[in-house]
Amino acid sequence: LGRGFVLKEGFEYVWATNTITDLPLPFIPPMRNQLELRYEADHFNAFFRWEYVFAQDRVERNERETADASLLHVGVTGKWNLSGVPVNLTLAVQNIFNVPFFDHLSRYRQLNIPEPGRNIMVRLVVPLEWENR
Repeated sequence: LGRGFVLKEGFEYVWATNTITDLPLPFIPPMRNQLELRYEADHFNAFFRWEYVFAQDRVERNERETADASLLHVGVTGKWNLSGVPVNLTLAVQNIFNVPFFDHLSRYRQLNIPEPGRNIMVRLVVPLEWENR
């Protein structure tokens, strides 16, 4: 793509069938596709990740179907060296558009409780070292 840019794509798919009843097994995750554009520099990283979770309509007879969802996640990370100590600070937002969706593998789905909406994360990483005496 260009200097510092990385493009990643991932695809997940599971197919499982009960060979006796010829029905799908319960709690099989739906297909999922992720596309990520990342910029990597010496002291700064940023990413945009689009995630599409397909509907799961291939379910066991007593299991509810799950609708599809399209989610966008963004984040930035800064790296500093403070007095010889490496420090990383990350700010990320998952599900930036606050899309309501159900995870097919979640037990909360049975109670009609969707996954958390927009999730803002701040992470500070400072390595600590101790001397053994």
